Amino acid sequence: YSGNVFVNNTFGELLNFQSGKEYLKVKVTYYYADADQGDNAIFVLALNGNDIHQMEMTNALSDHTPPVLYLIIPPLTELIITGKNATDSDTRTIGVVLTGRVYG
Repeated sequence: YSGNVFVNNTFGELLNFQSGKEYLKVKVTYYYADADQGDNAIFVLALNGNDIHQMEMTNALSDHTPPVLYLIIPPLTELIITGKNATDSDTRTIGVVLTGRVYG
């Protein structure tokens, strides 16, 4: 869980970790915490330095169901999720939740 992270129009880090010796089966849920704002947010997920997923969402008022990505993360893999305000330079609050299971 990233918590609420303040970002503007440059990418800010939401999560950054390396998986252990087991593989992970996870659900990635992106969210936009500023429900009253009209800006869009962009999220980028990278594994071992390679962007594998990018998603743009509108503010929380129009996204009733948060976008979800299902992913299998191999052992000893670096995962970084970043996000930014896609619409302008104002600061907005976004985040990501990673839930799942470890398989050995």
